[in-house]
Amino acid sequence: MLRIMRKQTQSLFIRILLGAIVIVFVFWGVGSFKEERAGRLAGVNGRVITFDEFRDSYNDLLELYRRQYGDHLDNNVMKALNIKHQAVDRLISQYVILQEAEDLGLVVTKDELVGAIQEIPAFKNNGRFDQNAYVKALGRLGMTPETYEERVRRDILISKMQGVIVDTVKVSEAEALEAARKDNEMVDIDFVVFSPSTQEDPELAAEDVEAYYSTHKDRYETPMKIKVCYLAFPFKAFEKGITVTEDEIGNYYELNTEEFSTPKSVKARHILFMLPEDASPEQVEEARKRAADCLEKARGEEDFAALARKYSEGPTKDRGGDLGTFSPGRMVKPFEDAAFSLSAGEISDLVRTKFGWHIIKVEELNEARQTPLDEAKENIRRTLTEERAMADAFEEANKIYEECASAWAMVDVAADYKLQVESTPFFAANEQVPGFKPNDSVRISEEAFALQGDEVSPLVELEDQYCILQQIEKKDAEIPDLKDVEERVRKDLLKEEKRQLTRKAAEEFLAAAREENAFDKSAKKQGLTLQNTGFFKKGDAIPELGNAPSFLRAAFLLSAEQPFPEAVVEANGKYIVFRLKEKKEAEKEVLLSQKESVTNRILGQKRQAVFSEWLSALKEQAEIVYYQQDFLDP
Repeated sequence: MLRIMRKQTQSLFIRILLGAIVIVFVFWGVGSFKEERAGRLAGVNGRVITFDEFRDSYNDLLELYRRQYGDHLDNNVMKALNIKHQAVDRLISQYVILQEAEDLGLVVTKDELVGAIQEIPAFKNNGRFDQNAYVKALGRLGMTPETYEERVRRDILISKMQGVIVDTVKVSEAEALEAARKDNEMVDIDFVVFSPSTQEDPELAAEDVEAYYSTHKDRYETPMKIKVCYLAFPFKAFEKGITVTEDEIGNYYELNTEEFSTPKSVKARHILFMLPEDASPEQVEEARKRAADCLEKARGEEDFAALARKYSEGPTKDRGGDLGTFSPGRMVKPFEDAAFSLSAGEISDLVRTKFGWHIIKVEELNEARQTPLDEAKENIRRTLTEERAMADAFEEANKIYEECASAWAMVDVAADYKLQVESTPFFAANEQVPGFKPNDSVRISEEAFALQGDEVSPLVELEDQYCILQQIEKKDAEIPDLKDVEERVRKDLLKEEKRQLTRKAAEEFLAAAREENAFDKSAKKQGLTLQNTGFFKKGDAIPELGNAPSFLRAAFLLSAEQPFPEAVVEANGKYIVFRLKEKKEAEKEVLLSQKESVTNRILGQKRQAVFSEWLSALKEQAEIVYYQQDFLDP
């Protein structure tokens, strides 16, 4: 069951297993709830993609985005991501790649398969592959070695196919140097900002409001809403009567010793003198000298935290260099080796990492510890009780689902089993479903809007319960009369009118400044504040403008001969007019020092582009059929 398996993935051991082989286009699932639902969703060159495969792919993607977005993954974000389409597209990509690899005669040898599996840390004991650990790990995930090995084989085959496509991609020296030149090019820009908020509100005639509404009716459409009834199977309700024996607790403890191991750790501070990864020897030496001077102060009994606040260039500067407590594997190796070689209160020599020069002070040293069984017993009892409750809830819910799906009558089945049927008020796809937690609401909404007619949903796994849904009423989307939304329409029209007036003023300013070459004079005449960015590179942020990619693109197209942009630039609801004050090119030595790192970056980009183009062409040539297009529509 997904929840039990997900709970077990909290251990490093299982996380490593699940993340051991990552292929961009493959998302493997963990099972489905009912074989009869394994109907056709799509087809690729005669190979059927089932609803079960889709559901597995969808659940994997949903978990990925839950980790990425956390509590911000609401229905609006879900709709924008269109996870249903992504899930199907990944399955299609997977199968066209595998079919092409097989057509080319690519194979995975037994030695390659065995070698890949034996290198996965989760299956090792004391640095060597352990067959028992392998079987137990897969068993805990409800997976046989045969199933897992087939999946690994496919992953390797896809990786081989990727290699065939991209291995011939090259980057010339001229390409690398030109890219390095653009990376290091700097410009200094003068600019003025025109904001709609400074415009007075124009008068809006009734006919203008009507015309705007007629043109933009779709904006005011009320979305389709549905109401569902549901059966809930809370895990907590199934805990009563569960007994966990001492032997079971002991067995769990022995099989999960890593869960009760606390590794050696240190509490430390550091002072960092940062360096770019492609730093020149001169830059490295200059930073080393500054670090050496600081080290002398630290060993001269000056307060280490105060020195960190004054000299450190890292993100922990304001915390006095405090890194908190960390165990092995958390830091880059040179830093980790130095930190764990120190005693409490000791200060390191200078340590060089890819981030720069570090000075480390260890404040506490904590030895590794194994929690005794007696201390862990109650937590183990709680874990096993919760897992069994989940399993029992799944078994009961699945039994009820089977009957509901056969009869298409949740209320009748619930009455037979004396179960309480709950119902929701009407809700839209982008709204919180009343009665459910935010993340659970996303799942409920997705499942509910996928239902057709009186269809009963498969089990929906939520944070602390399983649910079965059935749609009971639907209100179609509709466009309201103007009188019902007139206030909104007036606000939108007013905003648009002020935006247009602001743009016109900015364009007139740019035309005058360009014609008279009198940027400063024009700004002063209109009472505008003339601002300056200072020198910046392409990837730098401009605090006064926020996220303004269109401004950055236009700024680096300017030259001494063409100091003004072709048009005003809109950024974050404002209009920007600007001119080039000065441009700087990087020294040749800097470009040469960055050639290798830039080459690697461009090579990765070109390989990704080549593979994506190849895959797109392959999919265009493939015979792809969607049997349930309505289901896949966002």
